[in-house]
Amino acid sequence: NELDAVCLFNNLVVVVEIKSRRSKVEDIEQLLPPKKRLAIVRLAAKWLAEHKMQSELRFDLLVVDTSDKKVTHIADAIMVYDV
Repeated sequence: NELDAVCLFNNLVVVVEIKSRRSKVEDIEQLLPPKKRLAIVRLAAKWLAEHKMQSELRFDLLVVDTSDKKVTHIADAIMVYDV
């Protein structure tokens, strides 16, 4: 497992999961089931430790709809207390 993207934004570490779909998906649960969310949170904690960073984390989701070439950004797609 690996993180798709890690970005710095205003002293905040943003972990971004990127998904592509051929049709619109309304339900984040379909894109990020609990097991996947937990894996992302654990990988992010490991990444922070490896880079010796103490920062707040935000978990975002980018959904690329390949049928109409649109990208949807969902900030705070994973809430740590939901994992």
